[in-house]
Amino acid sequence: TCLDAFHFLQEVYAEALREGKRVILMGDSSGGGLALAFAESLRDNGDPMPERLVLLSPWIDVTMTNPAIPSMEENDFILSAYGLAGLGKLWAGEMDVRDSRVSPLYGSMTGLPPTLIFCGTDEILHPDITLLHEKMKAAGTKSRLVIGDGLWHVFPSFDIPERNTCIDMIATGF
Repeated sequence: TCLDAFHFLQEVYAEALREGKRVILMGDSSGGGLALAFAESLRDNGDPMPERLVLLSPWIDVTMTNPAIPSMEENDFILSAYGLAGLGKLWAGEMDVRDSRVSPLYGSMTGLPPTLIFCGTDEILHPDITLLHEKMKAAGTKSRLVIGDGLWHVFPSFDIPERNTCIDMIATGF
C-alpha cells in the first residue's frame, strides 16, 4: 500500500541524507506519483527536500475522474482508466483515494523542488499531468513539462529517437 511505500522511502531517504548524497527523486507512472507525494510529505513535515523531481508520466490522481480522460482512452494502448481506478483503491488501502499521499495532485504544489515532467499526448494521464504542471507554475514551483506528440505512457523508457533528448534533459536538470 501507499503507507508501506512511504515507510520504505523514508528509511532510504534518511540514509541517503546521512551519507551526504545528492538526492533527486525520480519515478515513472505510479513511481512518479509516489515521488511527488513523498516530496509533498517531506515539505509538510519540514524535512530537507531533494534537489529536484523527475517525473515520467506520473500517475498523480488514482481516482481517474478527470473528465478529459475518457476521450484519451482510445489512443492509449497501455493504460485503462477502469483498471487504474481499481488499482488506485488497492494502493490507497484504508486511506481516502483523494488523500495527497495517494493522489498527490490534490496536495499543495508550493515549496516543491524544481520538477521535470514527461508525458505523451496519447496517454490517459496527459490531462492530469498538464493540470499538475499548471498547478506547479501557479504555486511558484519551477516546472518544465515535456510533451511527446503522438507518444505514449513513459515514452522516454522506450528505444525511440526522442529517448536520448529526454535522457539529456534528465541529466542536465532542465
